[in-house]
Amino acid sequence: MCSMDSDPHLFDEQELKSLINDLLTATERHQQEKLVQKIGRIKDERTAESVAKLFYSDDIYIRNIAIELLILLDEKALPVLKEKLSDTDRNIRKYALDALKHIKGTKSCKIALEALNDRDENVVEAALEVIAEHKFIKAQDRLWKILEKTKSVWIINALLNTFACLDVKNCPGVIEGKITSLDATQIEKNILINTYVRTLGSIGSQDDIDAIINYTNDFKIDASNLIFGLSNQIVNNDAVRLSEETIEKLEMIFKEHWNYRDSSQILVSMSAMVKLNMDFFLCDIEEIVWLYKGEEFFIEGLYDLIQKLDIIPTSYINKMLKSQEPELVEMFLKLIYTKRIAGCNLSIEGLCNSDNPDISGLVIRIISDLDSYKNIVLHKRLSNNYDEAGLASFENTATTESQLIEALEVLFKKDPAAGWHYINSRIDSMSEGIRVGLVDIISCAGDDDFYSFVTTMINDPSQLVRKKTIKVLGSKINGRSLALLKKMYNDESDSVNRREIISNLCKFNSDDILGIINDAASSSDILIRLAVIKALSSNKSSKAVDVLDRLLSDTVEEVVEAAREALREERCLN
Repeated sequence: MCSMDSDPHLFDEQELKSLINDLLTATERHQQEKLVQKIGRIKDERTAESVAKLFYSDDIYIRNIAIELLILLDEKALPVLKEKLSDTDRNIRKYALDALKHIKGTKSCKIALEALNDRDENVVEAALEVIAEHKFIKAQDRLWKILEKTKSVWIINALLNTFACLDVKNCPGVIEGKITSLDATQIEKNILINTYVRTLGSIGSQDDIDAIINYTNDFKIDASNLIFGLSNQIVNNDAVRLSEETIEKLEMIFKEHWNYRDSSQILVSMSAMVKLNMDFFLCDIEEIVWLYKGEEFFIEGLYDLIQKLDIIPTSYINKMLKSQEPELVEMFLKLIYTKRIAGCNLSIEGLCNSDNPDISGLVIRIISDLDSYKNIVLHKRLSNNYDEAGLASFENTATTESQLIEALEVLFKKDPAAGWHYINSRIDSMSEGIRVGLVDIISCAGDDDFYSFVTTMINDPSQLVRKKTIKVLGSKINGRSLALLKKMYNDESDSVNRREIISNLCKFNSDDILGIINDAASSSDILIRLAVIKALSSNKSSKAVDVLDRLLSDTVEEVVEAAREALREERCLN
């Protein structure tokens, strides 16, 4: 018997039964996960029919596995899920919708629309979640009719969340009228008003800011909902139009109710405060950084926010420059340099001998470039270290590559000609780490100097140096960068770098890239073919679609699935 594991396109009923039975009797989680993947690769409607029977299990874990499997089976699961929406058991109908929520495409949404007529409000809520998840805006008219007719607090609550996900505008008056006229208890209305306040940030207008403030007089609004709703309103509208009285009320509300430990609204709430030039949150900035610094790009996002404040009090800055969090010290040093903030001289001078090379490098830039921080004695000592002659001496005593890179950066800022002379005379003897750092330094040079330099670096013997060069070229979207990236792809021998080139080429809005993309789609490297799919997922041209269609016939199932997903997203957007 031919194994389905070796050929996922064959359907064998007996082997499927065996796999499902093994799944039901497996006791180890890793065994169950492996079996789920095997069954999920059998893309057949009959597989979905067998899996859907697991909905009737008494074991909640098995029911959840059934939902996971049907999601893996994707469109092959749609017929049986549609059928299950007619089941007499409301739980079965809800399980079907739970799976549809994660099977993308218009077909899933149309099946969910049928469930909006269900007699059970829990099922209707689940159907609304499908529409919200897929942002199926075509359902909008149907949703308005449901809002008009329903008397269910929970369906109205789900409709509010769905309207927010669909970004439906100009509807607050109708919704408020519905809530006010509803025959419901005060507790139920309080629940609806809380959801309404939270969603007004998406569906409301600036005029609703005062309405939200007034709701706090008549209802008990949860602090998280209040701050989230107000923050979105402020961020999405023109704060200049707000009256001084409203701004004063908002500041009082934020000071009383804002909680930086609420991760669901930390960035949007700080964005709102910055937009209104409220700086009191800086009192908690050390704790905020400690809580969230592990999140990707949080520090960068926080820096961008604080930079938008009109005034950053020096009392906050001096406090942060003494912080034990190096990320905070670096952030506020960058703010001093970028915003030319004066008045922190003692703190800056105290950091000159920091053991942290990133901190000491920023201090050197501040003392070298900002008039308000120039100190004759310090400047002379630093200048002796960082002119070309001093640099030649310093490189013999520098304990780390990062220290030498910092010195080179300062030299380039002070005397670009000396910097280029130093590089050109020593580049052949520079270590790999120094050359990688040089690519970053030179990225700020003039175009002619920059492209002259990277024309050399694209042929560097180091894979890491070439990878850094690819990244820098990808940040400069123009014809010269595109030409060098195309040359690199043809010459590059390292498969990781070739994938990096493909990923960066997608940033260029040019038909010229499609020739290379088309060639890469035939690569024997699976990861390069996957990189092609990722690159084309944002390209709406017919040629890009042709390449994706061709990859549907790939011999590797993972590539086929990725191509199918990219095409599905493209067609959903259209």
